[in-house]
Amino acid sequence: MKVQKFIITAVYIVSIVTGQMSNVLADDFVPSDDSQNSSNQFVLDADNTGGNIVLQFGATLAESLTWNSTSSLFDLSDDLTLAGGLTTSGGANSLNNNSNFTTDINTGTSTGAVSIGGGSGTVTVNSTSWDISSSGVASGLTGLTSTGAISLGNNTGTIAFDGTNFDLTTAGAVTLTGNLALSDDAGEGISGGGLTDCDNANNELRWDSSTNKFSCITDAKDAGYFIDSNPATMSDSDNVELFNDATKPNIVTNFATSKVLVSVVVNGTAGGSDNETDGVRIVYTTNGTNPSCSTSPQAGPIISGSFTTNYSDMWGATGTFIHSPGVAGTIKYTVCTSTYSVGSGVNNIPYEVSVSLTEIGS
Repeated sequence: MKVQKFIITAVYIVSIVTGQMSNVLADDFVPSDDSQNSSNQFVLDADNTGGNIVLQFGATLAESLTWNSTSSLFDLSDDLTLAGGLTTSGGANSLNNNSNFTTDINTGTSTGAVSIGGGSGTVTVNSTSWDISSSGVASGLTGLTSTGAISLGNNTGTIAFDGTNFDLTTAGAVTLTGNLALSDDAGEGISGGGLTDCDNANNELRWDSSTNKFSCITDAKDAGYFIDSNPATMSDSDNVELFNDATKPNIVTNFATSKVLVSVVVNGTAGGSDNETDGVRIVYTTNGTNPSCSTSPQAGPIISGSFTTNYSDMWGATGTFIHSPGVAGTIKYTVCTSTYSVGSGVNNIPYEVSVSLTEIGS
């Protein structure tokens, strides 16, 4: 019987594996007796005709092992199962190249380890998505670099970082969409970001949105008491300065949001027998210069004095209010007369003007 290529049926496979093959075949050949199976070598294409060389299993089965002379590699027409190990020492190795089939390594009941890389060089995983699903742990990583997003946890369970230090270096921002709970154990907590020791009674911990840092402020709120024992005489005018001492009532605020509690007391006597009540007002500056009764802005309301009818009646005006100067720095005040004074003469005589200033809040 004439055949066109070497065909091994199931019977011939047993014969070849268990027998002694010695034939060198130049063309397609079917062994006819044991004399042609006396050595351990079986050569296809011994005359070097070239081209693809095919070893086919079964005429109907038609599975084959082919030497692809164009690609210089072997092609196996069906799946391959190895009961033992597989070691390669040639060039690049490709698994599942140009196909859409699943590639399984150590699946089923396998409990063996999978080792990738020999301790040198780079192991590259190039994929749209890389899914590692395991009930165990991933260990031994000495570094992890990514140019994309890394998602940990999938919103379930706990992610634990257990190390001497956890260094998170980023050119962008770290955003927490949930709560941040810090340990209160001794020697643990949070540091950096401008945080310093800030636990004295007059300390305030502040956050600056322009620098994104904390700062510790020694909030020694300013206060002062000022008295003029020889003030000017009352007038039905806005331009007379009652507190005419050289040193004006002043306070240094720590913050632009600071508020000042201003208290004013004017004591005096009636200067005539008319029915009279006098008012005073407070003006201020925020640049450290002395205020002017004619040009400086008013702080607080008009402070109305007591009503007098007889000469030498005791007379006074008292008022307290909270002022927001809007700047941090030296704020100066003075006491002026007011056109809200009422009387035929407006001649009451103040003999003392006192001003108390206290920084409150911030």
